[in-house]
Amino acid sequence: MRIGLVIPSLEKGGAERVAVNLAKGFVKRGDDVSFILFSHNLYYTIPPESLVFSIDVPGSKSLFYKFINLYKRKRHLEEIKRDMNIDVSISLLENANIANLYTDTKDAKIATVHNTTFGFDDMKPILRDLYKFFIKKTYRRADKIIGVSHGVYERILSLGPSFKSKTEVIYNPFEIERIKDLSREPLSSFKEHIFHKHRILLNIGRLVYQKGQWYLLKLMKMLKMESDAFKLVILGDGPLRKDLIDFAHELELKVFHKDEPLKEHDNYDVYFFGAVHNPYKYIMHAFLFLFTSLWEGFGNVLIESMAVGTPVISSDCNSGPREILAPHSNLSDVAKDIEFEEFGILMPPFSKNLDFSSRADEHILHLWKKAIMTLYDDKSLYIDYRNRAMKRARDFDLENIMGKWYRLILGL
Repeated sequence: MRIGLVIPSLEKGGAERVAVNLAKGFVKRGDDVSFILFSHNLYYTIPPESLVFSIDVPGSKSLFYKFINLYKRKRHLEEIKRDMNIDVSISLLENANIANLYTDTKDAKIATVHNTTFGFDDMKPILRDLYKFFIKKTYRRADKIIGVSHGVYERILSLGPSFKSKTEVIYNPFEIERIKDLSREPLSSFKEHIFHKHRILLNIGRLVYQKGQWYLLKLMKMLKMESDAFKLVILGDGPLRKDLIDFAHELELKVFHKDEPLKEHDNYDVYFFGAVHNPYKYIMHAFLFLFTSLWEGFGNVLIESMAVGTPVISSDCNSGPREILAPHSNLSDVAKDIEFEEFGILMPPFSKNLDFSSRADEHILHLWKKAIMTLYDDKSLYIDYRNRAMKRARDFDLENIMGKWYRLILGL
């Protein structure tokens, strides 16, 4: 079978990593895989057996040029699909889905949706209605639509009842053994000292509004008043980096960041280490992984943390965390208190308030502090969550998820 994976680029990101894992799964089963990119950014290592085509039509913020680019992408995609005799094209992310679904080719077209928001959600009313109509018309052209979580699935169904018959949930695939292998790589002596001497509370993600990392700084301030056992480590970069560092200073937290000369190994409260190539070795040595996102499509890093046995405390945001940590609960529930669930701890979601100084969520932060201290004091509960986390992560292993993909494709 000849598979085309259509995605804007392979720069660093969750959907991009999913595309590479899918390619590995298809190649392992003997399929021919071609990546079709809108711009030639390759952060991830792709299977050597796969091909890469770049049509060199990058994105634009202008609505007018978005449609110009759509025409260009459609034309190039059609040419590549015909030349390579693509049987099934799988697109990832909204811009790729739109271009893929408008191609006039004979291949089966599968669109994957990775977030609970669509491009029209933040538009002004008139534009929003027009673009929503366009999105509904576009996705009706798909042979199948894949939501990466039940929350995303429900969001797709909100486009209209006709989408139910062609929409399914398939979770993102992970190379669990590879994650474990990479987690065994050593840390630098400086970082190893920090991770071994203290209980590290870890967060990984882009420093953007969606990830809610300013709540972690407030939480660290609270914990510091109760215990000196904890340090906060944040991996990632983004537009809020300077604002977060400045806010940490306002909270009178001692901050290390990658652009500052190292003064003392462990006399800091918060460490901003920036983006790293191998996050798994940090996860392996962390005490807890803290997930404060305001919304998600799935939450890949939760699985990656659980794969190496690092327990997770997560905001019960829409969507992903509840499905991962409490799969047998009512997935429409939202935590109102600490929930010690089957595979991790769910917390009430934070408000989407970018005012760092707001005290609106202070009661939720006290619950987070209580949950952390419970796992710190109760070693048997902590070890139990370590073991359960590793067991749950295996459900998302590449082999298991690829079986679902093949059943889907064979049914087209």
